[in-house]
Amino acid sequence: PEPESRRERIYNFCLKYFVLSTWIIGAGCFLFGCFAWYKMKRQLKYVRGTQRSIRFMRKTYDKNMGTLLTLIPMDFTTMDVKEIKSILLPLCDVDDKHISMEALNE
Repeated sequence: PEPESRRERIYNFCLKYFVLSTWIIGAGCFLFGCFAWYKMKRQLKYVRGTQRSIRFMRKTYDKNMGTLLTLIPMDFTTMDVKEIKSILLPLCDVDDKHISMEALNE
């Protein structure tokens, strides 16, 4: 066979580089897809757990709605929360807009 000309060597080098980069990018996309699938599968576990707890809490709320409404001092016609704010304001121990978890759990 004839020796490769300079143009053919450059063309072959570019072709090898292009094919190699295509394989690397394809492998990267495949690995990212596997990683995203794994993370979404793990997240689905938490979503299903949350759905189960919401289903349970909805039944509890529906069963005890009358009791809950009497415990919450709120005007549902105007959605006024001033009474709730006046109850919670003394518990604000971080500043006048934030409550710490310790104060909430007392």
